[in-house]
Amino acid sequence: MGTAFGVGLDLSKALGVPDGIGNYSRLLIAAMLEAAPEVDFRLFDLRASRVDRTRLAEVLPGAEARATVVDGRGPGSGELDVFFSPAFKAPPGWRGPLVFTVHDVTFVSHPRYHTLGNRVEVLTETAAALAAGGHVLAVSAATRDETARWLAVDPGRITVIHSAADPAFRPPDVPGRRPPVLDRLGVDRPYLLTVGSIEPRKNLAGLLEAFAALPDGLREGHALVVVGAAGWLNDAIHARLAELARSCRVVFAGAVSLADLVDLYGAARAFAYPSFAEGFGFPVLEAMSCGTAVVTSNVTSLPEVAGGAAELVDPGDTAALSAALARLLGDEGRRRELGRRGLERARAFSWRRTAEETLGLLRRIAVS
Repeated sequence: MGTAFGVGLDLSKALGVPDGIGNYSRLLIAAMLEAAPEVDFRLFDLRASRVDRTRLAEVLPGAEARATVVDGRGPGSGELDVFFSPAFKAPPGWRGPLVFTVHDVTFVSHPRYHTLGNRVEVLTETAAALAAGGHVLAVSAATRDETARWLAVDPGRITVIHSAADPAFRPPDVPGRRPPVLDRLGVDRPYLLTVGSIEPRKNLAGLLEAFAALPDGLREGHALVVVGAAGWLNDAIHARLAELARSCRVVFAGAVSLADLVDLYGAARAFAYPSFAEGFGFPVLEAMSCGTAVVTSNVTSLPEVAGGAAELVDPGDTAALSAALARLLGDEGRRRELGRRGLERARAFSWRRTAEETLGLLRRIAVS
């Protein structure tokens, strides 16, 4: 090692699918490179033999000018002061200081919401990172507590550092403007938005039932717009979507671009996210960052992220969820108030702060 503080970073999730962990990895690594030009960053892809330079330039422009890209191997002994994995994978054979992020432990706390293959993969790699002596970066206090409980990790080995929303999420430049994406999707009325992969944990089935139970005037006067990539264990969800299409206006948008997603948040009458369990819950913060009123669950990390700026409901109580939606969709004053409070709450989160706190943790673990 030279005199510079040497940090290894795993790019594998940042270069992969732009899901929650992928976006977290991309945005955090970018913020770390920006915040600490004096650090000797080394970039690895722990899931591939070589770093995809074309993909790297797409998702992390300028990264190669600020860091050293290492191909064909993992980090060697004495090469770095500390290694950081924004996901849950430790470098094979690594014996130095290690920090890795745990985004949630639903693979053990809520196993019915995962496929067997996913549970085995995540548990195996998390256990390996813990066995390698890794310090856990938990994205919320709820995740810290769940990690300590379900994985029997000493709380002293866990540090909470909140995530943030992509800076692209902000209120519309022209309030009330109808974005083009609504015409492409055929949305012909005010709408309730939900965002998330189509999987049981997100509780889309419960939201569909709550929307169908709205008073006639509210149900007929609104659409439910569902944004999300294909997930897993979702045949029953798609079947119910098809049934509701006969009595409710439900628009299934699938995955959309970042620009379209920002527009959809900004133009929504309200946003609903009644997930059964979240390690952080990016969509709640994204909606609040756009000034949109939010209904979300009163469990796991979601109250922590919402911080009193959202309607909170029991995700298992369909009647309560429907009543909360009715209150919000039918009360413009309440929507405006929650939108204002959500914007204020969202300002408490930033990737610059997350990066600085993460770098501080890495320095501490490197010398401990």
